[in-house]
Amino acid sequence: MQVLAIGDATRSEFDNVVDSLRRLTNFRIVDNVPEEPESDTDLVVFLQSYTRQFSAAAVDRLRRHLPLTPMVVVLGAWCAGEQRTGSPLIGPFRVFADEWDETELLRFRDTNASLWMQPPTLGDDETVLFLANRKKMEEDA
Repeated sequence: MQVLAIGDATRSEFDNVVDSLRRLTNFRIVDNVPEEPESDTDLVVFLQSYTRQFSAAAVDRLRRHLPLTPMVVVLGAWCAGEQRTGSPLIGPFRVFADEWDETELLRFRDTNASLWMQPPTLGDDETVLFLANRKKMEEDA
């Protein structure tokens, strides 16, 4: 699995994320959104240290180059109030760095049961339904 990680991977708050990516995927890290991303990218992971680190225009440009590639934003501590005070990126799934659990990465890599495989237009109510259905399916298996 090819992963493009974008952001400052040297920040200690992202250590667990970078460790998971290193062990479980083939990944490369870049500081900024690339103009021409590699077309074989299976997943894009933004390591967002602060609000507005990545512009909506840059994310949209990346989405045009990789329209079917799932995107995840891992939020650092300075992004905790972004929903109230900032401009959250539209489209990518969001997870706080201190809540990172590589289970979703494994689901993405190994099965079709990852939340990250759902369309970026998935609303909160649809997310809850997806997760509830997935949990029931896992319990029944």
